[in-house]
Formats: sequence, C-alpha cells, structure tokens
Amino acid sequence: MFYQLFVCLAALMSIVAPVDAGIMDVLSRAFSTEAPPKPPSIRILLAHDEPSVFLEVKGKYKIFDPHTNSHINTGFLGKRRTVEATLDGIRWGEEFPGVYQIVIIPDAPDTTTLVDGVEYRGKVYIYDVGGSISLVNQITLEEYLSSVLPQGYPEALPPNLLEAIAITARTDSYSLAQSGNNPYWDVDASKVGYHGHALSRTSKPLENAILVTQNLILHRDGKADWVVNPFAVSWKPASGAKTDKGVVYSAFTIEEAVKLANKGATAVQILEQAFPDTSIQKLEYAAS
Repeated sequence: MFYQLFVCLAALMSIVAPVDAGIMDVLSRAFSTEAPPKPPSIRILLAHDEPSVFLEVKGKYKIFDPHTNSHINTGFLGKRRTVEATLDGIRWGEEFPGVYQIVIIPDAPDTTTLVDGVEYRGKVYIYDVGGSISLVNQITLEEYLSSVLPQGYPEALPPNLLEAIAITARTDSYSLAQSGNNPYWDVDASKVGYHGHALSRTSKPLENAILVTQNLILHRDGKADWVVNPFAVSWKPASGAKTDKGVVYSAFTIEEAVKLANKGATAVQILEQAFPDTSIQKLEYAAS
C-alpha cells in the first residue's frame, strides 16, 4: 500500500513540479520535516544613548531576556512607565536586577508600543549600554517597506514601475538585514524615514505594488537558484549625484524607467533592462 502511494505521489509531483526540478528534489521537500524559515525581518534603531525613554505598551505582552531567551514577565493590561538604566540593570517601573537587555514581544495582534509618543508594531528591544538606553524595533520586511517606501517615491508613478521599485527596495532592505554589520540593529530610523505605525504616510498604489510583489527579490545570475544572496541595490541617481561604494546601480534613472513603463513594459521587463545579469527570486518561508 505504501509503495502504491509513493508511486502515485511521485507521478503527481512530476506533473505539477517545474520542468527543471528533479523528482528526488521534489520528494525530499514533500517528506521533509524541517520547518521553512520565518518571514525575514529587519531591526530599526529608534533611540540611541538616551538617559531615559518613556515607553507605553497598549495590550498584552511578554518580556524576555534576549541574551538568555528566558521569560521574565507577562503583562495583560498594558503599561506606561519611563525606561531607565541603573547600576543594577534596566528599570521600567519595576526593576530587572542583573538584566541589561530585554525584549517586549506583543502577545496579541492589536498590541502596539509607543516610544516617546510614537507608535510601533512588532518587537521592541531595550538595551542598557554604558548607563544609557537604546531602543530597537523589529518588524517584518514587508511591514518595513510599507512604512518607508511612501516616504521616498511618488504614488503617481506607473503601477508597473512601482512594482519594480518594490522589488529593488526589498532586495536592498533584505541585504541590510542580512549584512551583520551591527549585532543589534540594521538601519537607523532617522536615516531611512521610518516613523513607526501611526505616523507613516500611506499610499494605496505603493501598498498594492508591495503586495503584488510580496517576497520577490533580485537574484544574481550565476548563483544557485536555491541560494538567497541579496545585495545592495539602488536606482541610478541624477547626473552628478553621489553614489555609494558596493551598491549595484540601475543602468538608467527612474525618469528613464517611467518612459519604459508608459510604453507598456512590465516590472520584470523593466528590471531585466535596468539590472542586467539578474533575475527574480521568491523568498520561501512559513506563514507568520
């Protein structure tokens, strides 16, 4: 019976699998017990070297020590207190003796955290570094794009170009998140235009572009298809503008890309011309 089931499954997989996928590869994925990776996230520095920060959590939450991954406390009704660094550890209304780093994890879908009045979703890390407080917000890459892209691009751009922009922005942001340049945060909120949850300007066209291209990034040709290797990427700046070392720039500017988009070029076609020797790769991970 098991043999018949195996043969049927193999036949079915050979039909539905991509042409270039071997049957053994398909079967190994089908029977694999290894969980897919979680959605990629990015860590954003909110405050650095502050003597204190006023922090409020709205909703249910849990507190962990990220260094030991040990559970410290659970809050059911929210909390409003000043965060301070003491000689014995972090104080947030109550003291956490011997603990110099905590992470506040939302324990309900609608839980948010306010840092000096600015509202954020996701995890918030609090670090006591040398007697001062630093705060870091961790959210998914898709949430991050929804917050920062509307600050940098006009929604009047053609939809197919907005989709291409979303893919390049996701590639670059994922590269920053994977770089490991800083053990505590990936980007500085003040430098990338990140204003949290409530204050971020929304854009329906850009939201749609992010949704349509969800999980898609640029992939360097010549790399194995299963290897995720994001890289720093940006659109070619206007003539004379400063460029950064190590960044892959497009072959033409956004203004030139608009002309292509208006002629009917799709997002993929725009990217093929803007970034030769690349293709589109889909990030695979478990649903959050």
